[in-house]
Amino acid sequence: MINSLSASINQLKRGSWFLFLVLWQVFFFSAVSVAQNKQYRFNYLTTRNGLSQNHVNCIFQDKDGFIWIGTYNGLNRYDGYGIKTYHSGTSDSSLSQDAVNVIFQDTKGLLWIGTDLGLNKLNPVTNEVERFYNLKSDSSRHIENNIRTIYEDDSGLLWVGFYGGGLKVFDPDQGKFLNSNDFFEEELLPGHAKVNVFCAGNTGAYWIGTENMGLIEYNPDTGEKVVHHIQTSKRDGLGAIITEIRRDNSGQLWIGTWNEGIKIFNPESGIFQDFKASNNTGFPGGPVTSIHIKDGMGWIGTMGNGVFKYDITTGELLNINQSSTNIHGLNNDIVWEVFQDRSGVIWLGTYGGGVNLFYPGSGVFESYRAIPGSSGNLNNSSISAFCELSDQRLLIGTLGGGINVFDPKRETFTYLLEGESSLAKTIRCIIEDRDNRIWVSTDVGIFRFNKDLKKKTFIPFDPAYNGIGDKSVYSIFQDNRDDLWFGEWGTGLRKLDYLESLKKQPDEMVFRDYPEAGFVGNTVWAFTEDNKDNLWVGAGNGLYRYLREADKFVRQPFPSMSDYVSISCFYEDKINNRLLMGTQGRGVASLDFVNGGVSFLDETGGLLKNEVLSIHPDEDRNLWICTSNGLSRYDSRSMQFRHLNVEMGMQENELLNHSWLLSGNRILVAGNNGFYLFHPRELVDSPFEPNVVITDFSVNNKGGRVKLKPDHSGECEWTVQLKANENTFSVDFAALDYRMSDKIEYRYKLDGFDADWTVVHAGSRRASYTNMEGGAYVFRVKASNSDGLWTGKEKRILLTLQAPFYKRPFFQGLMIACLLSLLYLFFRIKENKIKSDLKRKNILINYDSLAEEKRNIKEKHDHLQKELKEKEKEYAAIKVFIREKEERLIALRNHIAEVLQNAKPEVSKKISGFLGKIEQEVKAEASPNEYLDNLNTIQDGYVDRLATAFSRLTQKDLMICSYIRMGKSNKEIADQLGISTQSVEMSRYRIRKKIEISSSVTLNDFLVRF
Repeated sequence: MINSLSASINQLKRGSWFLFLVLWQVFFFSAVSVAQNKQYRFNYLTTRNGLSQNHVNCIFQDKDGFIWIGTYNGLNRYDGYGIKTYHSGTSDSSLSQDAVNVIFQDTKGLLWIGTDLGLNKLNPVTNEVERFYNLKSDSSRHIENNIRTIYEDDSGLLWVGFYGGGLKVFDPDQGKFLNSNDFFEEELLPGHAKVNVFCAGNTGAYWIGTENMGLIEYNPDTGEKVVHHIQTSKRDGLGAIITEIRRDNSGQLWIGTWNEGIKIFNPESGIFQDFKASNNTGFPGGPVTSIHIKDGMGWIGTMGNGVFKYDITTGELLNINQSSTNIHGLNNDIVWEVFQDRSGVIWLGTYGGGVNLFYPGSGVFESYRAIPGSSGNLNNSSISAFCELSDQRLLIGTLGGGINVFDPKRETFTYLLEGESSLAKTIRCIIEDRDNRIWVSTDVGIFRFNKDLKKKTFIPFDPAYNGIGDKSVYSIFQDNRDDLWFGEWGTGLRKLDYLESLKKQPDEMVFRDYPEAGFVGNTVWAFTEDNKDNLWVGAGNGLYRYLREADKFVRQPFPSMSDYVSISCFYEDKINNRLLMGTQGRGVASLDFVNGGVSFLDETGGLLKNEVLSIHPDEDRNLWICTSNGLSRYDSRSMQFRHLNVEMGMQENELLNHSWLLSGNRILVAGNNGFYLFHPRELVDSPFEPNVVITDFSVNNKGGRVKLKPDHSGECEWTVQLKANENTFSVDFAALDYRMSDKIEYRYKLDGFDADWTVVHAGSRRASYTNMEGGAYVFRVKASNSDGLWTGKEKRILLTLQAPFYKRPFFQGLMIACLLSLLYLFFRIKENKIKSDLKRKNILINYDSLAEEKRNIKEKHDHLQKELKEKEKEYAAIKVFIREKEERLIALRNHIAEVLQNAKPEVSKKISGFLGKIEQEVKAEASPNEYLDNLNTIQDGYVDRLATAFSRLTQKDLMICSYIRMGKSNKEIADQLGISTQSVEMSRYRIRKKIEISSSVTLNDFLVRF
């Protein structure tokens, strides 16, 4: 629409145009009443928050609740936390052009985006964009593709208004613009017409706002067309440039124009009337860019003069514009779009300041701040003390500005202590006594004013003044007996006889101190008197009670409360018979007067901060608790908090100093940025139930890869099929309540996995699940609204996670079938074996007895084999013994033969015959091999093992080795073999060489161990 403005401006004479702007800014603005206490607070959505550009053309809310914002640099979707942008390009989600002028959603849920170059259809589920053009996209006549307005009729056709291309009808089913000659009997608008707005009337007529061609009324049933011209006040040859049309509840049309302000048109009479405010003045805002009407309230955006709020019932017109005195006010006076969402939030699209958001309910706070360089206003924003006088004037104590006297009826400020020093203008406490005198504590002393605030008495902080001391007084209290109590900084308290003090001069007044009470070193912050006339004192080191008859103080001990908890304020709850105490660090302490027990309400129970500054009730029995981190309303019946914060128009939470309850049940909240007045009943909890949406579904920590599909079963809104390896997923969600989205709480649960709901805050809007088992799950999420009201709306996703192949029914069935087959085969084999065994038993009926007999035979066989082996060894031993005897006999024979050589021949012959028979008997008995075998048998195969291991050994060597192993000496071996001992020694040597044993080992040891 900026092009529209540019074109309109160019049609005006340059000199007269600038003169026109100067005139309406100078002369008309003065007619708008702006009260200081009506400082509207805005929140901002700009490029710092992710907005594609700060030049906002249009704002729209879709059926799900998402906010869509069109700028000159793309389209934005906002969910209260983050922004998703759409730009021109070549992808499936790209627009035809970045300058977005209008956003519309049809009955099928599809979004239609009108740009400077064509029409775009956006599917919000798939994010796919399809582009359409009135003419070819590369046409030089871009003006005929410049879309300004879109409307859907009952048949589903879209009426599209072009800036310079007239009015066209688009058929979404055919995906093309229809030929005007085929659709209209006569030309509705010429092809070059500049259409800015299209509005359907309550009688079925269409109203089309143009530039210079008037207001077109068209009846789609009859095809009748009527042109209504708006008379202009200027004689420049130009008609009214219509920029906006809105229909109110009475059916009248509000016509916003660029050059004629606002006209009210009655369709029945066909008469235009000038807009009139309550003071009977016309619209003072100049060029009108946007109008929004709802619930009897009109919001009007202008070109350069901010936005106007108009109460249709009362006629009150309020201008809200950019102001240097309101740092949270409107940030740009060119308001191009005014939009109100379903929760009532006002969205102002500006040209350069992004989107300004105004929350409903934030107007209940009347704000008062110091304005540098101005008079008649609050002179200092640091509020430290307060007192409401009996005539309802408010005394506002400041840190450095003295006392501001505020008349709420006239909304005027006057000042006390103006001529005093800066310390004298640093106010710590103010009270009004029973005689309407005012006592004011400062950093230099105490001032006492009479009823008319004109005469004052000064009591300096000087020990010479009868015990008043030299420390600042932070609390003053008058009890039921008219005594005045002064709580001092670091030195305890003092008492002044009030009636006596009125009779004396300041230096004659006597202040009673209580050094023995234990206050020394601690500040007394608060006093209160209960309904039983007990005086309670809150100090930096605990709670004290005054014993009147003894005129002394005693510390009140509590088992569950440290004596050194600082008590800052009191409130007596007479209904529940308890004393509530604000503490510095323990929240609100509650002393039960009946049983003496103490309980606490602190941060764990929902309190904003444990440093409590004040406690006040309202007429609905709610408690208002001011803490160092903000103001809260506590409903003791439901035990629920509602926290007031900056989004509702409050000051920054950490700047609050105190709050006070005023007459009429109003509450004053003070801080370092001035003070606020409000009535608790005007803070109405919002009944709005936001829609909960799924903003992302991530699988294996990769967002946007899996698309959710609508669930047509009706049980859930969405469904998704996941593969077996996609068993780690997360769901992002948001409740589309834009008032204070950071205050929304969420609950989610995965049916089939979670046993209970998980509660999270707005900063943790993601549910993550890892290593899930295959199966069907239902993810459920619901939310509260920004006031903490839990809604009945719930979003569900049916998740079907495929099981791993080894856990799938088909695979498990196959495994069961295989197992059954194996079992069948096993039992068949077993059966066949049993049958075979039965046959075998029938044939070998005595198998067991035979087996037993076989075992017995084997045992007998083994026994006989053993006995045989033993007999063989015995036999071999005998054979060896005989052999040895034979060898000795042969040796004897040889010796006798040697002797016979010297004998007589006849003797020698006779004896030789006997010797020959002996030799024959010996040779016939055994051979050397047989002898060696016998040795081997006796020694359990020793000779065979030795011969196998050492193949070079001869029979003689083997015999010698056997003899050595048997322990025979060399001589015995020599006699056995019939050789000399020297021969035995030589044989031993040769055996060592053949066996190759080391010199460190004897042959005897080796052969014995082998």
